Amino acid sequence: DRRLWPLLFILAIAFLLRVLDAVFFTGAIELEGAEYARIAQNLLSGNGYVGIATEGTQLFFPPLVPLAIAGISLVTKDAEIAGRILSVAIGALIVLPTYSIALRMYDRRTALIAAMFVACHPFLVQISTTVQSEPIYLTLLLTAFCFTFATMETPTPWNLFSSGAMYGLSYLARPEAVAPMLISAGLIFLNMFVRRRAGAFLTSARVGLMIGAFMLVATPYIAWLSAQSGQFRIQGKSPLNMATESRIQLGENPLYAQFGVDAGGDDRGVWNQPNIVIFQTDSLKFKDVATYILSKSKTVANKASEALASNFSFGSPPLFALAILGLFARPWSPSLAIYQLQLLSALGLLIFGTYFTETTALVSNGRYYVFLIPLYCIWASIGLQKMALWGKTTASAMGFHHRYRSGASMLMSTLGIGLVFIPSMLAAIGGLSGARSERPIKIAGEWLRATSTEPIRLLASSTPISFHAKAAHFWLPYCDEKTALLYIERKNINIVVVRKSDDSRPYSKSWAENGIPDPRAKLIYAADIGTRDKVMVYQIKR
Repeated sequence: DRRLWPLLFILAIAFLLRVLDAVFFTGAIELEGAEYARIAQNLLSGNGYVGIATEGTQLFFPPLVPLAIAGISLVTKDAEIAGRILSVAIGALIVLPTYSIALRMYDRRTALIAAMFVACHPFLVQISTTVQSEPIYLTLLLTAFCFTFATMETPTPWNLFSSGAMYGLSYLARPEAVAPMLISAGLIFLNMFVRRRAGAFLTSARVGLMIGAFMLVATPYIAWLSAQSGQFRIQGKSPLNMATESRIQLGENPLYAQFGVDAGGDDRGVWNQPNIVIFQTDSLKFKDVATYILSKSKTVANKASEALASNFSFGSPPLFALAILGLFARPWSPSLAIYQLQLLSALGLLIFGTYFTETTALVSNGRYYVFLIPLYCIWASIGLQKMALWGKTTASAMGFHHRYRSGASMLMSTLGIGLVFIPSMLAAIGGLSGARSERPIKIAGEWLRATSTEPIRLLASSTPISFHAKAAHFWLPYCDEKTALLYIERKNINIVVVRKSDDSRPYSKSWAENGIPDPRAKLIYAADIGTRDKVMVYQIKR
């Protein structure tokens, strides 16, 4: 069908941009990627669902991404490459559900514009080369929306089952997919009931099929997580994040709450203890949760308003302005109103979900709001057309010749695209150069792996170098220098990695400038990272 050729061309562009990014601009594996890839390696080695930075079973990260990496690495023989292939491929495929959603809501022209937006959006291109869950989650959740919208028009068993199953896969990538699934189920029920397509019993049965398909996919993980934690749970993220936040709200230093060690050298932070220990010792009651939410509301509101309207890396404020223009540019028919309600509810749930994300991560990382981008791109596609139409009609009103009217329309379209993409591209260039500058970390880790004659027990403030070294990772403890030296002894650490730019621990700067005050510590490797940073690797002889 020749009508599909433009879409296939856009899809090819999406793949090409992401492949080029992955080849030329990736550096060391990401912090989250090191966990996913190490879990995949341990699964293939028969070591269980164990990550890189936490002793014992990993309960924080859901299984879809590690399982997919494990499957692909059977071919690639490299978990990092497998993870990047997964992200590039699934990240490019976001074009298809975006096109489908925009086509059902509006028309083919709008759908193609929206598809081109997400294919070329610098932030989406950049994140689609990382070993993280966002590229997979975005594509799966948007695909679930596609089946949901199809179900509202044609509530066949296949559409209902497919919608639930796709939400189930989305849940296995990020557990917060449960909430949009329930919203979709409610909207499908409302849509079918209002249109009198079936009685209440049959309508409930059909919605039950969707929820049943979700449970079919999700139940094995829910059962496993509940068995591991000793209590019914559908996700393991919020207990750990909330435990960290609660300690900070009680006055603990944020880094001590995460990586603290007491005077005896025992782990006290949330992230340097086994997940199951935190589940058992830091559980919050309903009153505590309510207090927690109230105390975090200001931070969530500030970050959400910034992400919604003024995040340069997303292309806002221009993208936000075009999205608002497009959202209200056309009258809402009953079917369009249902579709809009689904997308707007997803936006609201996204913001609410950030209550259960660490504040330190939320403040420093825009990727927690990345789902805004495809939604904005769909609405902005209408806004862009309205800009072009305004240019054309204004030129006509001023009496310009026909060919100048077309030129005015083209000019406004180009201006709108430029206003969105230029700030996003500038931000992406910084992100890409930053990622590429981390290549010395990967090289240092691979050098350690190649030259070490014994198992590596590595102490560092970040996990990528431990992953590349195939080392057992230990978090650089937040404590005084004397306790840190005791910790090295107690954990039998034989490699310590410090960075010149890292001042997160009380002793970090001193160790980077003067070395580790232990007669057994020897500098065995050093490399510059850009012009202002340096990584230093010390061996502790035993």
